[in-house]
Amino acid sequence: MQLANHHAKYEELNAKRKEMATKVAAIVPDGATTAIVAEYNVDDSDSQSDYFGHTNRKTVLIGWRFTKRESFKTLRRTAGMFGPTAHLQTADASAEHRENYSMGGGNYLKDGNRHSTGWTVRSAWSLDPDVEEIAEYLIVQPTAPAEPAPVTITTNARIQTRWNVITMNTHRSTQCLQPNISNE
Repeated sequence: MQLANHHAKYEELNAKRKEMATKVAAIVPDGATTAIVAEYNVDDSDSQSDYFGHTNRKTVLIGWRFTKRESFKTLRRTAGMFGPTAHLQTADASAEHRENYSMGGGNYLKDGNRHSTGWTVRSAWSLDPDVEEIAEYLIVQPTAPAEPAPVTITTNARIQTRWNVITMNTHRSTQCLQPNISNE
């Protein structure tokens, strides 16, 4: 009975992971190389028994990295967009952890040490991280504005064309300045 219950929980967890992987795959932007995640960790350390560790309670997909090189500038900018980690955008240099050694934690942003309770921002290993949640601003995809219809102008008018960048979409808008409405 206990084994069947354990197997059912495993199947349920596996189904949730597959569902989330499908959602993540649907929103990966072109050119992204790695996902950036925020993790909420709880300190499980016990100095009496010389045990140092933490438990990851929540992992949220908060952004994307578009280069192969990892930079704290990108991590800070992405942390600033997610409410619980926004304070890390302006945190001092001690929040930047570079533990690129055997048994280290890699590069990450966090107030406090590696095993302390709090939010950590780091790059995931891939574009398909094991997450429980996706930040709302990543789910809302901006819609591309409709392409304006070509306009034929029969009067003498000076036309100015501007390119505006709104979020991640580029659209063209045409504005008529100083119309010369003479019958010549």
